[in-house]
Amino acid sequence: MKIGLTLHMDADVIPDVVARYREQFDLVLLAEQMGLDCIWLTEHHGQIDSPTPRPELFIAHAMARTQRIKFGTAALLLGQRAPLEIAEIISMLSVLAPQRIQIGLAKGGPFIAHQHIWAAAEQRGERLLAALPLLKNWLKGQKVAVIEGGEPVPLVPYVSQLADTPLFVATRDPATITQAAKLGLGLMAAQFWPVAGIRASVAQYTIEAGKAPRLMVGRGVLIDDDEPRARLRALAHVNQVRARKHAAKRGGLSSLPQPSITDATLPRGIDKITLDNIDEFALIGSVATIRARLPELSSLGVTDLALNPMTDDTSERCEQLNLIGQLLREFVQHHD
Repeated sequence: MKIGLTLHMDADVIPDVVARYREQFDLVLLAEQMGLDCIWLTEHHGQIDSPTPRPELFIAHAMARTQRIKFGTAALLLGQRAPLEIAEIISMLSVLAPQRIQIGLAKGGPFIAHQHIWAAAEQRGERLLAALPLLKNWLKGQKVAVIEGGEPVPLVPYVSQLADTPLFVATRDPATITQAAKLGLGLMAAQFWPVAGIRASVAQYTIEAGKAPRLMVGRGVLIDDDEPRARLRALAHVNQVRARKHAAKRGGLSSLPQPSITDATLPRGIDKITLDNIDEFALIGSVATIRARLPELSSLGVTDLALNPMTDDTSERCEQLNLIGQLLREFVQHHD
């Protein structure tokens, strides 16, 4: 199991976005120094608390100033962007840094800002299903018709290594899991998806593909020897993040502290997280406690683990990243 870092810009208010980007790039350098495998970046639009509308641009910048660490998208919104555009992004990044790119794909959420960017945002699930085979064929070097009945076009620029680019689909939808299994794509699970749901998706995929998927799972992490305190802080962070996302889906974000998510405001299909069940959704506690839990994720089939420090404070993220480096070293030593 490879361990990486999810790089979020998340904060209630980001008054100096230039400084924030510089801080995030410093985390990239530290992650490479710590020996982490991959940096995963999200694609968000119209969310002033998470200003990453074009993660591929940050990736291109960061790749040029690093040597070894890989970069992944978690995820590019294939359900709401043109498939050829996504294929071109993947090909350009792969040409710039061969074998350092991993691509997560998703349909995209029902955020207000998306309505100003894509006219057919309500069809994002259908668009994702239709786009996945087109993208796969372009990366295999085939010509593909952009529109039905149109002239097939090649992917430019193209290199043969594109066929081996790791592709993951973030989904819990049975039809999309079937498509991923058919095409040999990996699966991706967001940080607050429950273990039971991930296990069910893996089981369906394994039956349909005849083998388990490559599985990327995001997980919030808070490393602290005072575990009761860590759980309280982690739950507060979960509620804060969910409240911000809830506000973004409604088209606004207050600079004031957001209320905690309640049963009344919890979006449909989203699992309620409490102190009693938070360990199903996050890794919390001492380095030793978390290291002891990593085999559980390995047994689930996780091949790529992306850890997201559960704090908005950049200095605390640096501290957490140093502890993640210690966790990684102990995990590797334990399995040598």
